[in-house]
Amino acid sequence: MPQIRDPSTKSGAASTAEKTESAAWSEPLLAVLANPNGRPKEARKSMLDLSGSGWEVTAMTAEGKSLSVRLFNAAGDDRAQRLSLDGHAGKVTRMELNGDTREVQDPTATSDGRTTVELRIPRFGVRTVKFDNHSL
Repeated sequence: MPQIRDPSTKSGAASTAEKTESAAWSEPLLAVLANPNGRPKEARKSMLDLSGSGWEVTAMTAEGKSLSVRLFNAAGDDRAQRLSLDGHAGKVTRMELNGDTREVQDPTATSDGRTTVELRIPRFGVRTVKFDNHSL
């Protein structure tokens, strides 16, 4: 990881505060829903579950009842992996980067109220997935 240099010192050594700030900006985004008035088990939910996939969420946008998620395969292989969304989605569409529809999939609803879909993303590949009629 490149170090931040302090130009005000002759050695240009990075300060501890600067290293910590740099590390904080390099951390992956963790998207969670929180209900501060809910019971402890219900107070936090993970909106997306990418466990063990090696994928990272690079962007997420909501328009009406649609949620678009852009994924980057940073460390995984190209095996089919499961993407799980908290809530219900009527349809899942794999989109091209220019917004064209590539593939429409029927998602699977789980007993705990999540929507899952299987995807393949090549190593260092990018995919955009759109969840239509999304509700929590």
